Amino acid sequence: MPQQAHPFVGTWKLHPHKSKLEPSELVMGAAAHEEQTMVIAERGGELEVRIAVRGHHRGPASAHYVIPAAGGEGRVIESQFTSVSGEQISDRVRESTFYSDGNPIVTIRSEVSADGKTLTATVQGNDPESGQSVSGSAIYEKQ
Repeated sequence: MPQQAHPFVGTWKLHPHKSKLEPSELVMGAAAHEEQTMVIAERGGELEVRIAVRGHHRGPASAHYVIPAAGGEGRVIESQFTSVSGEQISDRVRESTFYSDGNPIVTIRSEVSADGKTLTATVQGNDPESGQSVSGSAIYEKQ
């Protein structure tokens, strides 16, 4: 019997009209009206995450990191953050914390819907550039 893919694996596109981000221009480098695509692949027990943002108010933005699927310390390949850690809460829920020089900056609790078509990312923390508080929910649809 083939092993099922991790529920987070796939290509996810931000649904700007369903997302509620405050302030909208600061959350994870993407405004609610900007185009954001997240690609998650599973390789050898790790989740490789690539995020691309178009129309970014500070110019094009991207992030690339790898994190253990079961949880633990990950590694940042490209990002405004210097490190990342994660926890697998349940089959469909993960929590990731992003750090800058050892200080926690943003925590994101992500949940994949039961039908596997929607990913809701609840964000809480601070913008790493301005230090301004950010919070809200980003809604992604599986492509």
